Amino acid sequence: MQLESLLRKYLRKGNTGQLVIKFKEDSHLCKIYIEDGEPVYLLMGNKKPEEVLEAMQQMIPEQANFIEGVRTNKRLDASLVDRFDSLFGASDAFPESNDIEITGNVSPDTIEKLIDDFIDIVGPLGSVIADKLLARIGYTKGDHMDAEDYKTLLSGLVAELPENQREDFKNRHINI
Repeated sequence: MQLESLLRKYLRKGNTGQLVIKFKEDSHLCKIYIEDGEPVYLLMGNKKPEEVLEAMQQMIPEQANFIEGVRTNKRLDASLVDRFDSLFGASDAFPESNDIEITGNVSPDTIEKLIDDFIDIVGPLGSVIADKLLARIGYTKGDHMDAEDYKTLLSGLVAELPENQREDFKNRHINI
């Protein structure tokens, strides 16, 4: 389990709740409070939020659970929110997928067809690009993928294609 893909999964517009992460290196649970996809507060044991932020970068998540609807009255100051975003999101963000409409879960066959089509266009390097995107999403081969992750994957692949092939490729893979 990678921290970046875990955070990417829950730091999405519309998500409000508490992300609880158990790291291998610490006996305390890390709790990240999220409101509408934005981190608003975090704590782990008796560490200050800035200490938690520093420590998280060096740790490997072991387990995670998202408890929907949990809120906190505490808030991170703006500089910590900016640091959080720069450390775990904005530096290597996925392209926007707002113009793609997909609902429900996506079958492993559909994902495989998407990747095969991408590789046919890009060549052998396409498998490396696709594997990197799948790892960042936290996808395990053979599993179903939720609609948001599929939209993210499709947007990431489309961004790697030549401009004149993007729209056709996207249209072929949004009608699933």
